[in-house]
Amino acid sequence: MNEQRTTRRGEFHVTEGELQECQSKCRSCGAAVVFKPSPKKLKPGQAPKTLILSVKSAQADPMGGGYYLLSHFADCPHSKAWKR
Repeated sequence: MNEQRTTRRGEFHVTEGELQECQSKCRSCGAAVVFKPSPKKLKPGQAPKTLILSVKSAQADPMGGGYYLLSHFADCPHSKAWKR
């Protein structure tokens, strides 16, 4: 069976290891989050950005090998206070 899956906007793939190793808590709401380096290509001299992903939004990858997580800013009740 070839199960197809469409990604949600602001969704990123994490492996089982990343989910376990990089887990922390949001300083505002206390929810479990995962920190992951952004896959975006950097310009020379540009500092890498870190994604903050929400563990409660995790959906298993139907092909195996990890999970899809949404940005924590999509479901944090305090996200507006952290916008720049």
